[in-house]
Amino acid sequence: MKNKITFKRVELPQQWIDEAKRSSYRERLTDIETKLNNDVKEQIETEGLEFSLTLVNKIRGSKDAIRVEMNKAYLDYTKTLKFIPKAEMQRVKQSFDDIANRLENINIWLFNQLQSIPIRLVEVKNRIIFDLKEVEQHIETIGIRTFTDTDREYVKLLNEATETLVKVRNFEIENGFAEYSTKAQHVIPSLMNGIEPLFVACGLSTDSKQGIVNLQYIINNTHRILVDQ
Repeated sequence: MKNKITFKRVELPQQWIDEAKRSSYRERLTDIETKLNNDVKEQIETEGLEFSLTLVNKIRGSKDAIRVEMNKAYLDYTKTLKFIPKAEMQRVKQSFDDIANRLENINIWLFNQLQSIPIRLVEVKNRIIFDLKEVEQHIETIGIRTFTDTDREYVKLLNEATETLVKVRNFEIENGFAEYSTKAQHVIPSLMNGIEPLFVACGLSTDSKQGIVNLQYIINNTHRILVDQ
């Protein structure tokens, strides 16, 4: 005889914290810092520019920050010259434009990455990183789900539904009956037709062969269902 199924009711907490979401956010910040202080820094310095917090904050504020800086640098440079042939001026201007063009992709990438992050950047030991205190404060606001009375009523109904199906399956095991969620559909199709919508309402496949095991899994992860909705 097969072992009977056991089931313990699930109580929904007042609040649930999605630690995976918080961890993913931390990883995103770390990835940005790593690329910023390696690839981005190298490309900027290769062009003869200073990699600084001031420049990075300008990039954070505009997709065209580096181009604006290059235009300003060009004007500052030409102002120091009493005379410059037109051809030479065009050549010099093109040189500054070429730098802006080569750095355009990292400007756009960094701008896009930082737009949704409300955390200051600071310079620590020659590295530009997100302010650690602000990181922790912001993390505390991520992944919080407060459950409502409606959520708790839903869990109560799922508990009751699962308890009933567990009783049915254990009765089958005890008496050697065909399994309710599989073979029974060929014996009592009208009953199965009435049960399948219940599976759908609980977030299961319409394939009734998945049966009670999946319903039990769902009830044990109800907080996840509600969070994902």
